[in-house]
This record gives sequence, C-alpha cells and structure tokens, in this order.
Amino acid sequence: MKAALPSHKERVQSAVAVVVGSALEWYDFFLYTLLVGSVMSASFFPATDQFAGTVAAYATFAVGFVARPFGGLLLATLSDRFGRKRILVVILLLTGGSSCLIGLLPTYASIGLAAPLLLLFLRIIQGVGAGAEFAVAAVYAVETGAARNSGVRGALPATGVYAGMLLASAALGVFSWLTGPAFADWGWRIPFLFSGLLLLAGVWIRRNLSESQAFHAAQVLQPDATRKSTAVRALLRDEWRGVVFVVGAQFAQAGLGFLFLTFTSYYLTATLGMPRAVALHATLIAAAVAVVTAPLFGALADHIGVRRFFMVALLFSIAASVAYFPLTATRSPTLICLAMVLTIGIGVNGLLAVQGALFSAQFPAAVRASGVALGRELSTAVVGGLTPILAIYMLRGAGATGVAALAVGLTLISLLTVTFCHGKNTMRHGA
Repeated sequence: MKAALPSHKERVQSAVAVVVGSALEWYDFFLYTLLVGSVMSASFFPATDQFAGTVAAYATFAVGFVARPFGGLLLATLSDRFGRKRILVVILLLTGGSSCLIGLLPTYASIGLAAPLLLLFLRIIQGVGAGAEFAVAAVYAVETGAARNSGVRGALPATGVYAGMLLASAALGVFSWLTGPAFADWGWRIPFLFSGLLLLAGVWIRRNLSESQAFHAAQVLQPDATRKSTAVRALLRDEWRGVVFVVGAQFAQAGLGFLFLTFTSYYLTATLGMPRAVALHATLIAAAVAVVTAPLFGALADHIGVRRFFMVALLFSIAASVAYFPLTATRSPTLICLAMVLTIGIGVNGLLAVQGALFSAQFPAAVRASGVALGRELSTAVVGGLTPILAIYMLRGAGATGVAALAVGLTLISLLTVTFCHGKNTMRHGA
C-alpha cells in the first residue's frame, strides 16, 4: 500500500524537528566525546597512572556503545509498533537526562570508586537513547518526504548531528575561556547542565509532530493479533540481508567518525603536545563545514544515486585518512583544521548524509526503524566503541602508520559490502 504524500506544512515541521532534535541529542553525546580523553579521565579515575586512566575513560566510552544495539533495537521496535513521534521524545529524555546527571556527578577524589561506577551507569543510559536516535529520526525524515527527495530528507539527521557537534565544541570553547584554569575542576560541568535547557526545547518541538503516514499505512496492513510479535521475528527471518548490508556499510562511518572525533583530542594534546584549543577549533571548523555540506550531499545523492554517492564518499574517506597524519604531524593549526575538514567535514559527513536514505531503503515500513537500528548500532557498538581504544594501542606500537592502516581497513570493509551486497530500494514503492 502506498502511503499518501505528507503536506508541505508537515514536511517542513518534520524537517525542523529532526534537525533540531538530533542537534540537541548529539550535543550531549559529543560533549562527552570531546572530554573523554582529558577531563573525564582525570576527574573520574585514579591519577596514579595517566595512561591507565585514559584507557579506563575510553572504556566508559566503549560501554556506552555496548548499550547502543540493545537500546536501538528496543526503541526502534517500539517506534515500529507505537509510532516514530513518541519514541523520538523518549530518546531525548534518556540521553538528555543522563547528560545533565553527568554534570552533577562527584569526582573520584570525592567518593572514590562510586564515581566511575555512576559514570558508567549514565553512559549506558545515554547509549540506550543514542542507539535509536539516528535510525528513528532518519526513518521519520525519509517517510515524511517524497521518494525522489530521499537523499535530502535522509541528510536531515546528519545536519543535526553536526549542528550538535558544533554547539558542543562552541560550548566547551566558551566555558573553558570563561572559567580558565578552573575548567578542569568544575567548569566542564556547565555545558552538561546547560543541556537541560536544550532538552526541554527538544521535547517541546518533537511532541508537536504529526505521525509518519508510512507508519500508519504499515499498521493498516498488519493485523492487530500479530503486530506485537511480528517486528523482530520478521526482521530476522525475512530481512536479514538488509541487516547484514547495513552492518558492513556502517563500518567506515562508525570507525572513522569516532576515531577522528575522539582520538583527535588525545592525539593532538598527549602525542603532539598541541593545546586543547587547537583540537576544539579544528572540530568546530569541520562541524561547520559538515552542517553546510550535508544537505548538499543529500541533494547530489538524489541526482546521481544514493548508493553511487556512498561509494564515492568511501573512496574519498580512504584518501583523507591517509592524509590525516602527515597533515597533523606538521603541528600547524591551519593544516590540522584542513585534516579535520577532509576527514570529518567531507569524508565521514558524506557517508552519514546519505545513510538515512540508503539504510531506510533496505526495509519495509513495518520493520524499517528496527532494521536500520539493529544493523547500524551493531556495527557502531563494535567498531565505534573499540576503534579509539585500538588506535591508542596501535599508536604506541606502530605509530601513526598503524592508525592510518586501521582507518583504511575499516573503510575497505564498507566498500566491499556496498560493492558486492546489492540492497533493496523499498522507498520508491512508498512502503
């Protein structure tokens, strides 16, 4: 059954809600990402061994990823059953609420081992929400637009992701400047607490959305007696090829995205001896470029084909990954910014911008959010969570060449998947 095309007003409302909601969501997530290698390791773990503290802090980062596929599948399945709108609100409450509480946590010096344990718990809650955000938001964005514009609509969450990253980077820059030396002691808490105001705004925006008409059409086609248990069973029984496709295609974006975002702070400060401000400014500039280019990439994908554009972005990401370390090794702030723009602002952003359209097209509406979330978050949990830790060890053992080889290897897995695993395009049929 073909879903009726949403009105212009509904398309505009859904676009604003997806971008703004994703921006607020990923503000919380990237805030922790940018601080994990510096402030979080010093505040919540013993100071006796700096390297061990850094690895332990990155372990809390990885644990959040372990929760992602479970939370993603749970919440996305609920969105396939009860609607996208309700779950988009729940996701904000989970991630935004946990972020606020991180800003209130006592440090290791105050309560000892309880500090990292509480941080670990909140990271799990944050991971549960983050695991479903992109999938549900991307599916909702694509379903509330015309099939011919799936690239542009699917790029909306990516625009929000980088807007949130931009906001998080800007907040850290402003508050680190305002608090000065006190930033490492208590100033870092202010951006986390500020997310409470953003959370209220995001919930208000998303609760006023209209439900996806494709979701309503899928409910009509699905009998009430089987609706409760069909989603996961049908996904694993009938749509496993789509899940495998998404898992493999996601390797590059998950690995490179969190490698260059999370690892950059540690690499530039601890290895190259650069000021933290250089890493922040480079991230800020890369995010600004990504906010502008994400919708342009989506439009270009609509013109040349989503899958074809994705493959071009993979090839570009390989080249950018190889160039990253020679550029940063110069210790030139300008070339460091260029390295971040090439890897994050263009390469990874090109992959993320078209994921919404490419991944949503692999599944019918009845299991669309579940399929995207399961495949994407399984890959992200393993690759995104472990890559920064592996990069630290490879840097110590093989140097920058080893880290570059890791990035290229992850990208090649995605390239092989997209090349040889031919996916569906259910979106052209409107279901």
